[in-house]
Amino acid sequence: MSQNQFILLLGPSGAGKTTLINETQERTYKDINRISYGTLLLERARDRDLVSSRDDLTELERDTYSELQSLVAEEVSEIITTQKTHGVETVHILDTHAVLDTP
Repeated sequence: MSQNQFILLLGPSGAGKTTLINETQERTYKDINRISYGTLLLERARDRDLVSSRDDLTELERDTYSELQSLVAEEVSEIITTQKTHGVETVHILDTHAVLDTP
C-alpha cells in the first residue's frame, strides 16, 4: 500500500468488513485508520438529539438524513486531510453498508 491511501470498504452487516480490517492491521506496517460511516452518522444524529439508537436512523425525514450524510462526508474529508497535512503515512478505510434498510 502506498502512503495516505483511502479505501472504501462496502458490505452488509456480517460480511467480514471488521475482520478484514483487523487482519490488515496485523499484516501491515502502515497506520490504519478505520472510519465507521454508520457510527459517525449515529453520533451526529445524537449530537442533534434526533435519535437515541441506530434503529432510529431509519425513521428520520429524508432531508434530515441527507443533511446528516453531508455533515459526515465533510467530517470524513476533514479526518483524511488533517492526517495528510501532518505527514502521517496512513491508510484510511471507510467502513460502510452504503444503504440503510427502511420500511
